[in-house]
Amino acid sequence: MNFFDGQIYRRKGVSLRGNSGKQEDGQRILERARLERALRERQRLEENKAVVIQRFLRAAAETKKARKQFEQELEDLLQKWGKCSAVETDLLVSRMMRVFLFIVRGYEVSGLSSVQQQRLSALCNILVQWLKLNILREPSLENGYTASSSCSLDMSQLLGRLYAVCIYFLSTSNSTTELLEDNPVLEFCKTVTNLEDLDTKRVLKEYYHLSFVELLDNALKYGVYASFRSWLLRILSQTPNDGKVLTLLFQLLLEPLKGLTLTMHHLVIFGQLFSITKLLSSLPNDIGRYVISHLRVEEIIFQLARDENLLTETLSKYFQSSNQIIGLLENLVYMTEYILDSSQKEDISFMASYVILLSSCTSYLQFDKANMKREDNDLKQKKKLEGIVQMDEMDSLYQQLLNLIKSFFKIENIRIVFRTLLWEADARVESQSSTVVRLTNFMWQFARMDVGLEHNLITALAFWPVKKDQQHVLEKLWPLCGLEQDTELFSNNKYSLGERSVPFTLFCRAFTRLVYFQDNEEFYQKQSPFSLEKVRNIASLVKQVLFRALWSPSGSINPSPNPDFVFHHVDGALEAAARLLAVLRSRDSKQRFTQKGFWEVGNGIFVSDTFTVDAAKSVMEWEPEDSISWFEQMDEGLYPSRNNMSMKRNANMLQLSNAARNILRLAPFMIPFESRLKIFHYWIQKEKEQVDLSVHGVFGVFEQSGTWVTVRRDFIVEDAFAALNSMRDRLKQTIRLKFIDTHGLEEAGIDGGGVFKEFMHQLIAQAFSPSLYGLFRATTEGKLYPNPASHVLVGPIHLEMFEFLGRILGKAIFDRILVDLPLATFFLSKLLGEPNYTDDLESLDPEMYRNLMYLKHCDRKTVEEMNLTFTIMDNEYEGGKEVPLIPNGKDIPVTVENRIEYINRVAHYRMNVQIKQQCDAFLRGLCDVVNRQWIRIFSPHEMQLLISGVTEKINVIDLKRNCHYSGGYHESHPVIIWFWEVFEELPVEKQANLLQFVTSSPRAPLLGFRYLDPAFTIHKAEADDSRLPTASTCMNLLKLPQYSSKQVLKNKLLYAIETHTGFDLS
Repeated sequence: MNFFDGQIYRRKGVSLRGNSGKQEDGQRILERARLERALRERQRLEENKAVVIQRFLRAAAETKKARKQFEQELEDLLQKWGKCSAVETDLLVSRMMRVFLFIVRGYEVSGLSSVQQQRLSALCNILVQWLKLNILREPSLENGYTASSSCSLDMSQLLGRLYAVCIYFLSTSNSTTELLEDNPVLEFCKTVTNLEDLDTKRVLKEYYHLSFVELLDNALKYGVYASFRSWLLRILSQTPNDGKVLTLLFQLLLEPLKGLTLTMHHLVIFGQLFSITKLLSSLPNDIGRYVISHLRVEEIIFQLARDENLLTETLSKYFQSSNQIIGLLENLVYMTEYILDSSQKEDISFMASYVILLSSCTSYLQFDKANMKREDNDLKQKKKLEGIVQMDEMDSLYQQLLNLIKSFFKIENIRIVFRTLLWEADARVESQSSTVVRLTNFMWQFARMDVGLEHNLITALAFWPVKKDQQHVLEKLWPLCGLEQDTELFSNNKYSLGERSVPFTLFCRAFTRLVYFQDNEEFYQKQSPFSLEKVRNIASLVKQVLFRALWSPSGSINPSPNPDFVFHHVDGALEAAARLLAVLRSRDSKQRFTQKGFWEVGNGIFVSDTFTVDAAKSVMEWEPEDSISWFEQMDEGLYPSRNNMSMKRNANMLQLSNAARNILRLAPFMIPFESRLKIFHYWIQKEKEQVDLSVHGVFGVFEQSGTWVTVRRDFIVEDAFAALNSMRDRLKQTIRLKFIDTHGLEEAGIDGGGVFKEFMHQLIAQAFSPSLYGLFRATTEGKLYPNPASHVLVGPIHLEMFEFLGRILGKAIFDRILVDLPLATFFLSKLLGEPNYTDDLESLDPEMYRNLMYLKHCDRKTVEEMNLTFTIMDNEYEGGKEVPLIPNGKDIPVTVENRIEYINRVAHYRMNVQIKQQCDAFLRGLCDVVNRQWIRIFSPHEMQLLISGVTEKINVIDLKRNCHYSGGYHESHPVIIWFWEVFEELPVEKQANLLQFVTSSPRAPLLGFRYLDPAFTIHKAEADDSRLPTASTCMNLLKLPQYSSKQVLKNKLLYAIETHTGFDLS
């Protein structure tokens, strides 16, 4: 109940806002308040803007009013000229310039009106008269008044500003010889820059205390050189160009700088002029040379190259766009001919500076060039309309620059540049390192574009002429790689060489070539340029860098290996590091200078069976079907194609596949030989399974099936060639053999694999014998290589025979049959696609090798007395034949400068060219059975192990540990104890014969008897002292009777292996 009106119920409220009777909630109230605040803020801003606009309009109105007043004043001042005293004349001139400069403010944007141009002409006419009159006047004036007592005469600023206005006026008017004649503006410019009367400068200095440099500084401040650039572009756009006007322009521009040291004016003019595309090539030769000499371009180049901050500031300020950078490059390129004709080419400091400036310009373009490749067509069209340089223009410039650089960068010039930077450069290490980095970036960039330039660059560094008490350039280049002081190499999971990548790449390439051509005396005895200890240190650090690029450490933030990140996207860096390590390891395999296991990395991660199986699986899964192998794709710079099933693998498998593929392709030596051998055997096993499935089906692989071949023992090579040559890649299938003895009878025994092994041993022993068929020759060490005269001894089928023998060797490798076949190292290198070394010639032709080494180290006079030319006598032809090593080789004498090339070409001819046809045929046959890319993961020495196994004494303990027993024999049986005692007592040759008696191979398996399949087994035969031991070579089974004594066992065993009994005689 309400106490005021007595009502029990509250009266219903009536809203006067119409239908909207609901009360506003809190959210709406806040929103309405926000809108009201925004409205008030907008009103405040509008009021402030109105005030600013009004202020601007009032200022414009006042300025216009003041301009009219000053224009009238200027007219009055111009009328007073010649009607006042000397002191009043000086004040009048000063006032006229000040008034005029106020009137024409903003002329850079709005230009000069016709009235203002007339006033400028009148003012310039007066100023010329005034300056000429003052030449004859004494420094002191009447009444003791001198200019020094007047602080108001700031003539430097006034004349400088007016000079800038005059040049702007000339740049916008028609610049012809006729129009410029008797032009007061031009006359003023000539006078103020002291072109006609040298006394002008004296008067200005003594009477007005005017600094000519300050005058130019003020003109610079008001854009005088930008006006000169516009004037020049206007003249160059006219056809034909007016040579007199051009000469006048450059005289106005450059003559005032005569006698001055290198100042900011020179740099500004350099930036304004050299940013004009094809400027120097567009000018007459005499004017172009005038510009280069009077602008002191050589000093500017030297200064920019030495001061990196100044260079960066200049390029960023005056060469901002690609067009301007290209203009600078084109003008610098054009200067090359001028430089080569001048004495500057002998100034090694200048030449180095010139190269560095070129490198800085090209590095600025690299980013733009990369962006252009990613732009779509629409953006390209837009940039074309805007006048931005296009990709084809930039490529054309690169080609032009490359051609001129090729003409300059001869080997000796390259050495001059590096000698300047590394020996005579600034003492500051940081500056020197930065300079070399820029230089090497530039040289490597263009070297990768031309094979000849790359050859000159690498040759110049590798074969550096070292005089007494001087260092090799590689000794200077290696510290710049910074690896010895780099603590992050072994700790940082995201390691990168950064800007050191190019010096690192150059060092690796040059050191690789040097090691390749060094003989053993230079490398091991003289140890030049690095000691063996230093070589080991270099190899260890390069190995760590390469490992970081190819394999990411466990727990890495970035699990996927990224060579581009490690090597800073430097082209060829990855291959250079791998090649250096490969050539050093090749040296090490021939004559050790490292400890065992030195080349392996990864702290044992590549040893486990899990890695080998997973790596082999993942690599094979990446290989596309019905296409070239992943090895061949990577060699061609491609990436393997991947089907949908491959993409479903998890990230770990993808990482493993990438890393394993790269390591096996570039640095297989990082993985232990045993692990690589397991990977190779895995590939072979999978290939066998595919062959068996395709030939026999799912169930055929369990049957005793195969291709049967019958061979006469007395004609084993001929019958094998007739039966197996046409099979080509079908040799991967199982081959079963029947022997026909000398009586024409079929020999006893069923081929379960053992007979074929015996056949392979005999076939290879006879076919590769130098004395039987003449297809191969032996070196002084007894190593075999193709006979270059095989066409004479064998006839037209000699290449077909080489293909057949290649397939036979491939079959032995495919079936894991170890054969006694010692091949020459240079021949194995050709099979693996590796280069041969000059030292390998020693085993092929010791006399020629000694002669070449004598030529390499003798003095200049001796070389000339030899009268050698680039030819070689090939005695394989009847009567001998002179063969040129290079085109027109008979006319090119061997000198001290080219003797290294001659030695290399002679060795190359003897080891490669002379036997090329035979090696190619042999390789074609080998690749019919074994994928060449599979065997390329081995070195030549390891390839020999893959063919023949180890030649060391048989490990009896290993054989005994992995031997099985059956038929009642066991490890502690007396006969078994006697057997092992007899085996250990046998000489090495007899042990090999006994192993061959049982397994058909005299060599132990490469990975040990654990991997002999089937296992070596001794089976108990009937106890009878008259019986001989027998063997089932297909089962690696020795049937050993239970003899009564150790002596009887020894006699019977020796008799059996010496008479080669086994199948018929028991």
